[in-house]
Amino acid sequence: MHPSMLHRAVVFHIQGELPFEARMLMEDFRLAVNSAIRAGLHAKVTSR
Repeated sequence: MHPSMLHRAVVFHIQGELPFEARMLMEDFRLAVNSAIRAGLHAKVTSR
């Protein structure tokens, strides 16, 4: 990893438990985002 890379996270606190489908959707989204970030880092893509 690049030493000056930023790390950001978003945390939402909710009461109760999410339905199974919502949890799976969030997991799929997290995996897709991580894959896109890895591809961007590999291709040395920047936002500038």
